[in-house]
Amino acid sequence: METMDGMVVEMGPGDISFGGDQGTRGRQGHRSWAIGDTPVELLLIPGL
Repeated sequence: METMDGMVVEMGPGDISFGGDQGTRGRQGHRSWAIGDTPVELLLIPGL
C-alpha cells in the first residue's frame, strides 16, 4: 500500500493499518496493489 505522502507498506494476512491522510498537502487516499498472483481482499472504511 502507498499513502499519498509517499510511504509504502507491504502487508500480509491479518495485518491492519490505520492511516488518516496526514502530511499529504491536500491529497487524499491510498493506492494498493497485489504482489504476485495471489488474490487480495481489502476492507476500507472511509470517514473515520
